[in-house]
Amino acid sequence: MKILLFLITAIIIVFIGYKFSKPKKIKMIDGQTLNYIEIKPLNKQTPKKLVLILHGYGTNRNDLIHLASDFSDLLPQAQFISVDAPEPFEGGYEDSYQWFSLQTLNYFFIKPKIEVARKILDKFIDEQLKRFGLKDEDLILIGFSQGGMMSLYTGLQRENKLMGVISFSGALAFDDSTLKKRLKSKPRMLLVHGTSDERMPYSYFEDAKKMLTKADIPFEEYSVSGMEHTINSDAIERAREFVKSLDWIL
Repeated sequence: MKILLFLITAIIIVFIGYKFSKPKKIKMIDGQTLNYIEIKPLNKQTPKKLVLILHGYGTNRNDLIHLASDFSDLLPQAQFISVDAPEPFEGGYEDSYQWFSLQTLNYFFIKPKIEVARKILDKFIDEQLKRFGLKDEDLILIGFSQGGMMSLYTGLQRENKLMGVISFSGALAFDDSTLKKRLKSKPRMLLVHGTSDERMPYSYFEDAKKMLTKADIPFEEYSVSGMEHTINSDAIERAREFVKSLDWIL
């Protein structure tokens, strides 16, 4: 019964969000346009916080907007925004996008491509913070898979410290020397990964932990036994605990 009520609540919140937030567009670097959707604060007041949700490889802005229903009760003052990645998905599906090509997960192939995506995302973040009169300390990034990679990669390179970063089934797209060179801030971070993830192998989670530890960057981590490439209720619950621990809760 509790699970049924949870699902009904989630559907209602998402439906309301879609009803009052038709897809919007924003011009970015070199005239590029990104689509995004948003859900206004649960308390119906002017946003005091911002949660930016980054989807995975080959999906779009609609894929993870439901996460707003998992956190809005904890963050009733937050605007939730889910944005399309900047590139059309190389798999060819309609209305599907990617942050960068994933023809291979080789770091040297990814390195220049993720940097291009970071610059675009950085500008989007700046535009949205300016729009609401907010600062980096008012922002949390939540990403899944390739979006998790972007959340970590971008969060660690923002000039000012974000309030938090949550990466579900992501990876850390640095090598030791690049991380040391590019590190600009140390936001609170939570890494969540399933032990049975085959698309983004669990070894990437272990590699990220080792690299962050070596660089003396604090983080929290949670391993979900048996979880594949998805976000299950166990992962959500751990992320909720993380959000509760942040000092931006009003």
